[in-house]
Amino acid sequence: MTANDIERVIELGRVIHVKKNVRNEWKRKYETFKPRKIDNDFEREVQMIWGKVKPDLQQVAWYNEINKNTPPHSSYYLSDNLYYGVIDLFYNNYTACRYIDNKNLYDLLFHDIDCPSTVLRKVNGVLMDATYRPIDLEAAFSLLSGLENGVIVKPSVLSVGGHGIKILKKGTSKEELVDELSKQPNFVIQELIRQHEKMASLHKESVNTIRIVSWVRANGKVEVLNSIVRMGVGGSFVDNASSGGIFCGIKEDGWLSDVAYNTSGKRFVKHPQGAEFGKVQVPNYDQCIDLVLELAPRMLSTSRLVSWDIAINDTGKPLLIEANLAYGELDFHQITKGPLFGEYTPEMIEEVFSHKRNVYLSKLL
Repeated sequence: MTANDIERVIELGRVIHVKKNVRNEWKRKYETFKPRKIDNDFEREVQMIWGKVKPDLQQVAWYNEINKNTPPHSSYYLSDNLYYGVIDLFYNNYTACRYIDNKNLYDLLFHDIDCPSTVLRKVNGVLMDATYRPIDLEAAFSLLSGLENGVIVKPSVLSVGGHGIKILKKGTSKEELVDELSKQPNFVIQELIRQHEKMASLHKESVNTIRIVSWVRANGKVEVLNSIVRMGVGGSFVDNASSGGIFCGIKEDGWLSDVAYNTSGKRFVKHPQGAEFGKVQVPNYDQCIDLVLELAPRMLSTSRLVSWDIAINDTGKPLLIEANLAYGELDFHQITKGPLFGEYTPEMIEEVFSHKRNVYLSKLL
């Protein structure tokens, strides 16, 4: 089997995976939007933008329906089939991303960037301290028991939606710590973040993070496509939307929009715990943008389209939490602030779908 044959098999598997996920996504989205008859004018409008490429018209209509109170109406919206099945795959090398997208590499890749402090880690079943030196269980317990506050345990690979994350409070028994250290082969343990009071005002039980999408254009210029803030709900310590959280758009000056949403498109004019979104400004938002513009070129060997998660600590300093190198969430951005690529949509279409293979894949999807 040649390299091209292998690539085709991978593509076919990707098509099957995306089609299945798109069907499941629509079951959820139908909670807030029922399929409607697509009129000829709307179909022609979409076709004028996308040409031979076939976005899911129902989903484009869904985004327009959700944003009907925040015009303008747009045919630039991406549908899941094109975004996950072609566009994201074009801009990101999935095979390489699987190896680089590892939180246990962050202290190497981002050694000069402010990140949460690592206490210890486990790599392929081997316990290590923050400097990557192997240690035994007794040494690991000593490190953890010597901390003033609790710690957070995160899967270091294949982590999705906040699943598998656990808080270990100060005073946790040795037996429980040993049990936790033995559960999974790859994780990182970090000191808990003390977030800025303005971010905590949204929902104090979770660290409410900023998600910023960067895109490196063909000419090498980095663009920030969109930004939102994610919030936990009901006392949850994670802010992930897939774990019940909500999200809100961020304006260019760092102030939040007046409305937040969940993944089904449900609108919230206030946080369920009472916070008013439009009265909160992200501290040092300009520094968050500068950080993303600085980091995006570092990932060019694997990714041109990256979703960055950033927290603001109690002194107002941005901390890099995670770099999502592929498969970044689409709904966050298009629900809150419109088409992901915005004014750059024609440029993106020209670059991605000038390849006949991508046009062919879009039709399969």
